[in-house]
Amino acid sequence: MPAPFALHDFCAELQRLRGRTLVVTAVRTRSAGAQALWCKGATTDHILVGSALPRPHRDHLALHGIGHMVFEHVGGPAVGHALGDALSKSVVARLRLARKRVVYTRREERQAEVFATRVQQLAGVWTTRNTPSAPHALLLERLSSVLEQRPRRAER
Repeated sequence: MPAPFALHDFCAELQRLRGRTLVVTAVRTRSAGAQALWCKGATTDHILVGSALPRPHRDHLALHGIGHMVFEHVGGPAVGHALGDALSKSVVARLRLARKRVVYTRREERQAEVFATRVQQLAGVWTTRNTPSAPHALLLERLSSVLEQRPRRAER
């Protein structure tokens, strides 16, 4: 884990370990919502993240996409215009992306989210110099327990 944590350095280390190029690109999207996309190419993996988001949120979404990549999630096709609707026309044209996207199972989404959260926790991204207040400490504890729970039943 690079210290201090830098997404670029983390991606460079993953490239070295996996033997595949990894490119994270902030792209203009049509909506201000949180969006990220992993595109697996023949020799290069691309993580596209909405550029309008604050840097910490973009990094978390990029790590979430990297989580899908690391776990080799396949997901299932969801044919539609969601990708073209989310990204600007110039980005779609430049990347020559088909207008279809992949839908991940709840389990895959959870794995990718826990991956992103744990990388940031291990890197110390979420550390503060001050001890969190009691309500914040309780909230952090609850969030951590929810993210680390094992599913009780089969999920889609």
